Parts: sequence; C-alpha cells; structure tokens
Amino acid sequence: MGLPAWLLVLLDVSFLPLAALVMGRLVIRAKLWRNLMFVPVLLLLALANLAMHLGVTQGKLSLIREGGYLGVLLIAMLMVLLGGRVIPFFTSLKLGRPKVAPIAWLEALALGSAIGVVLLQLLVLFGVPVPAGLLALVMLVAAASNLVRLARWEGYRTLHEPLLWGLHISYAFVSVGLLMWALALMGAFRVELALHALAIGGIATMMLAMMSRVALGHTGRTIRTLPGIGVGLGLMFVGALLRSPVLAMFPQITHWTYNLSILFWCIAYLIFLFHYTLPLLSTRVDGKDG
Repeated sequence: MGLPAWLLVLLDVSFLPLAALVMGRLVIRAKLWRNLMFVPVLLLLALANLAMHLGVTQGKLSLIREGGYLGVLLIAMLMVLLGGRVIPFFTSLKLGRPKVAPIAWLEALALGSAIGVVLLQLLVLFGVPVPAGLLALVMLVAAASNLVRLARWEGYRTLHEPLLWGLHISYAFVSVGLLMWALALMGAFRVELALHALAIGGIATMMLAMMSRVALGHTGRTIRTLPGIGVGLGLMFVGALLRSPVLAMFPQITHWTYNLSILFWCIAYLIFLFHYTLPLLSTRVDGKDG
C-alpha cells in the first residue's frame, strides 16, 4: 500500500524550506551576508513547488504552468547572480588576464531586471493580471543587459577551454531564453520553446560545465577538461539549439528535434558519469576533508 498523497506532498514541499532554514543558520554563523539572499530564493522555489502540487491535486493547469515558470525563472536569476561572480573570475584566472572590472549601472540593470522578471511572474502566479507587454519588456531588458554583460567577459578567448566556454555559452542562453520568452508573449510561438532554451541551454549546460570543474577541485584533483567533456558540452549546446530556436523556426521537424535533444542530453551526462562517479564516491586524493 502506497503512502497517502497528502504525505508525499508534505514531504516534498518541506524539503526546500528546511534547506533554507539550515542554510540561513550556516550563513549567519559564518557572517557571509551576501549569501543570505539564497534563503528567500529557496523559499520562493518551495512556493513554486507547492503551486505545482496544488495544481495537480485541484486539477488547475494554470497553477502547474505558472509554478513551473516561476521555478525556471528563479534558477535563471540565480545564474545571473552567480554567473556574474564566477564566470569572469574563472576566465581571468585561467587566461592569466586581469578580471574585467564591472560597470555598476550595467550590473544593477542586469540583476535588477532578472529580479523584476521573477517578481512579475510571482504576481502572475498569485493571479494578478500582469500585462504581457510589461513582462515582455522587462524580459527584453534582462536579455539585452545580460548579453552586454557577458560580452565584456571576453568569452571569445576561451575557445580552447571547454570548461570555460561551456559557462559562457550557458550564460548566453539566459539571454536567448528571455528574448524568446518575450517574443512568445507577443505571439511569435509557444512559451515552452523559450522555456527549453533556459532549461537546456542555460541551466543544464551550466550545471554540466560547473560540475565538471568543481567536482575536480573539491576532490583534490587538478582542474582540467577530461576527455569527452567538451563533446558533452557541445552536445548540450546543439540540443538546446534544436529544442528551442531551431524548432521555433521549423516546427515541422518537432519529432526529430525532440529525439535528438533527448539523445544529446543523455550522452552528455553519461560522459560526466563515466569520469566522475568514482571520484565523487571516493575520499579526496589529497586527504583533506570535503
């Protein structure tokens, strides 16, 4: 006999608030105040999760859809925040060049507009009638400002290093996804196409690039591109193109784009598992904790 549905919902929905509580305590104890912003983000992700559960139990498709949208946009916002911290730093460190100095107004516009998109989507989730034109405008501002921000990080110098260009490309897909979302709100195509630009090209590709880097450093190994990781990142990039912009332009090839993007995703992450499963299940090679 299975567990009752309400208990499964409770267990699932409770995880993120508990994670926020634990993280908040650790951040306060360490006085790393700039990381405190992750607490409300985790709580908003919990809200998005709850909305989707309520949508299922109440048979309300809109709650499922808008909750899912909020979750993806929240993670995209985190990419804007964290990407701004680590991508220019990793790039300058690897290339042996000075870190590009941020432009205050551009940083504020890039992050502020990304936060604005999330807040507007939160209003939509609560049933507030947000004009599609307003949401599209804020998304366009976020897309443009973050694209300019990315261009300043000298990604063109990283073509020889997959662990770097993977981060740059995935960040670029934040702008691609938001641009496509704005166009979708204007009736150009389905929002789901923009959603996949963010989810595959942005989130999943950045996850692969970042995990491939930090899994080496945090197991005491030299940070380098292992064989096939560049291929995996390239496959994620192609899969994202097929599943979003290409499909938007050529909807008649839907079947092929679905199958190829799924296949490319699976191959990319299988390459990661091949290289990293044993190191991640083993103690650090340098004998340190962590």
